[in-house]
Amino acid sequence: MNKLIKPALSLAVAATLFCGHAEAQSAIKGELQALARKEILRISSKGQLTFVDLSDSSIKKIVPTDNHPEIFSNSSGTLFVLCITGTDKRGGKVPIDIYISKEGGALRLVDINFGDQARKGFMGLEKKGVVRRL
Repeated sequence: MNKLIKPALSLAVAATLFCGHAEAQSAIKGELQALARKEILRISSKGQLTFVDLSDSSIKKIVPTDNHPEIFSNSSGTLFVLCITGTDKRGGKVPIDIYISKEGGALRLVDINFGDQARKGFMGLEKKGVVRRL
């Protein structure tokens, strides 16, 4: 009987740890998405974000349109990246990357990057393994 209890107990402990991790991960994702929405609303004016496009030295207005479900994090869980898409006045899609840090248990916005050039920078972070999908 003892030989059956140990494997069953191990399985129960592993399942509990995994569920606890999954619940914690869902909670942090919810917190990150809520903070991103709050910050986007805070810096929006009439539903638009102002974007300084350094690639062509212009100022653009972007309407946030799509939230991406993926969230990326560095290995220590102190930097997160959320991606959304915005639309410019011509209907063109503009990637928007939102960087959030976690310090002392508190989440705070540290950067928002707009445009294709910024997205290439984010993709470089992912390619180098600096951030990975949660």
